[in-house]
Amino acid sequence: MARITIVFAALFLVAGIVVALLPAQESAWRKTAGAAGKEPGRFQPAEPRSLSPALRDSEIPAIPVENEGPASASLSDDTNAVTAVEAQVEAAPHSDEAAPADSGETRSVLKRPGTLPRTSARPMPTAAESEPTAAEPPAEAEEAPSAAPSTRPFGGRSLSPISAREAQPVVPEQPQELPAELAPPASVPQQPAGAPSARRQPTSSRGAASPKSEDGQIIVESHPANIHVQVAGPAALTVGKPAKYVIHVVNDGAANVEDVQVRLPLPAWIKVSGAESTGGEAQLQADGAGTPRLVWSLASVKAKSSDELHLQLTAAEGQPFDLNVEWTCRPATAHARITVRQPQLELSLTGATDLLFGEEKVFTLLVSNPGSGDASGVVVQVATGGNRAKEVEVGNIPAGEQVEIPVQVVANQVGELKLTASAKGDGGLTAETAAKIQIRRAQLALAVEAPELKFAGTEATYVVTVTNSGNAAAEGVQVSMAIPSGSRYVGGVSGPTTTKGNLSWKVGDIAPNAQKQFEIRCQLLVEGTNRVAVQATGKAGLSASGDAATEVEAISELKLIVNDPSGPAPTGQEVAYEIQVMNRGSRSAKNVKILVQFGDGVEPTELAGGQGKLVPGQVVCEPLAGLAAGEQVTVRVKAKAAKTGTHRYRVEVTSGEDDARLVSEGTSRFFDSKSGAAARTAKKPVNEGTGTKQR
Repeated sequence: MARITIVFAALFLVAGIVVALLPAQESAWRKTAGAAGKEPGRFQPAEPRSLSPALRDSEIPAIPVENEGPASASLSDDTNAVTAVEAQVEAAPHSDEAAPADSGETRSVLKRPGTLPRTSARPMPTAAESEPTAAEPPAEAEEAPSAAPSTRPFGGRSLSPISAREAQPVVPEQPQELPAELAPPASVPQQPAGAPSARRQPTSSRGAASPKSEDGQIIVESHPANIHVQVAGPAALTVGKPAKYVIHVVNDGAANVEDVQVRLPLPAWIKVSGAESTGGEAQLQADGAGTPRLVWSLASVKAKSSDELHLQLTAAEGQPFDLNVEWTCRPATAHARITVRQPQLELSLTGATDLLFGEEKVFTLLVSNPGSGDASGVVVQVATGGNRAKEVEVGNIPAGEQVEIPVQVVANQVGELKLTASAKGDGGLTAETAAKIQIRRAQLALAVEAPELKFAGTEATYVVTVTNSGNAAAEGVQVSMAIPSGSRYVGGVSGPTTTKGNLSWKVGDIAPNAQKQFEIRCQLLVEGTNRVAVQATGKAGLSASGDAATEVEAISELKLIVNDPSGPAPTGQEVAYEIQVMNRGSRSAKNVKILVQFGDGVEPTELAGGQGKLVPGQVVCEPLAGLAAGEQVTVRVKAKAAKTGTHRYRVEVTSGEDDARLVSEGTSRFFDSKSGAAARTAKKPVNEGTGTKQR
């Protein structure tokens, strides 16, 4: 408690001296500014891009206020360590009276304590360097103009975009002696010898973290991040006058530090403007209590490098405030990989998936260890169908190796055969596999389709279908067909072998559940039932048969042709009519009758080629007992016209058995031989030489 009291007394003493010197310093500055033609009280921004060597080598160095003892605070948690340094800055009221100089002199350097030796921050530019004087005109903006001071109120909103510039390495500099006229009247009291100093809490494991292996043991090492933060700027502010502060983030370590965040809480009456940095993004935010603070976020600070944030602070009220700086970074993780060896068992069966009935095949059972450790005490059991399992002792299987076991399978049943295998090993290792084998066998089936009714002499088409209803291919299939007696093979298959009453041809192989179909055409000549018998055979004793029957009817089919006289004929002269009746059917026509009739004025005179009688105007032939199939009868009738003109004739043929009737009609032209005009007008009979068939 005594130490804390001493430190705070020293700080208040320094602040009092500074306040006493501010009026005189301000009056001197106003005189200098008036000589240079500048408006008193206006802030003249310095070069924003980088600190010049003149600024770094300024004869007015920073007075470090180190965060040792009770005057500093260090906070940490499990994930992010928050280190805060603070100093009190006094804001003096603006006055034209003589006051101690506040021309931007670097009066305070706030530095985060660290375990490494402290290094001085880069000195802030003095008022003589940051503000133009009569001897030094204002710097032109053409090189790198700084951002204009922000007029945005301080309330948690973002600053203007920060222009990044290249990070400059922080070089430790030796403190220089102050000129007598500028030396402060008192210095900050040092801690007594042996007094405990505030230690920085480790932020996280950071930096090199590589595992080491010694005698099979894993050692994981990690190192904390080696970062320190410096804040440099005037120890006193004048109300309404901007002052420049610089925040340095220095990474002295050998590894990059990620997600660095620097937080600077400020009173609400302190305005921030002209913020520029070498990297990252700065924003004005409010903490959980609503207190404004400046947050500078850096994605990464590279090893052996630094980043800077230049700020201009303007006080609106004349009261002191504490300048606290805290920072955090992403925790690093140190890890090492521990190898775990694990044996495994896998089984696989390889072999044919289809077997023909009665066939024997050898399958291969593969027992493998895809794991990283050796499998020991391996035993394998194999079983087929419902048979008893057979056991095979395998023993040890090294990691990554495999063992082959031959398994013989006999196809002694039709259908699906299940082959199962299981393996066990030490440490509870198990594996199972199974394979399904189809035991296949061909099965032939034959179907014959035939027409139910055909007329004698016509063609009948027989459809023969050979089907393999089994689950194996039928090989070497042949078909033989016994055709009906008296029939004749017309066509339907290629390359058949014909013998008396038999027809055969090769079919080849028929796949499972497939079929082959053939159409055989035969001419049926015999009336009655015509039956065909078909048989299919193949290898391995395959056989199938089928038959079909067709009823054949024979009919008589008569045809009538009448050849009448050509051209006009003179009256009184005989003309001949030729009548042809033929049987185009397959059986004899019974009771065939022929009747010839003439119109008025024409009388028949003679009948030749058949028996019959002549009556006025017609010829009645005697019925024919039968007209065999393919036979023809021809009857000639002569007639004479008694008068000129066109006369009709009609021929009718009937059959008593099937009530068939054929009729042919026509006309004949006759003229008077004594009249030439009649001859010239004679016409050829209509439907000459044609007949009409009626039933």
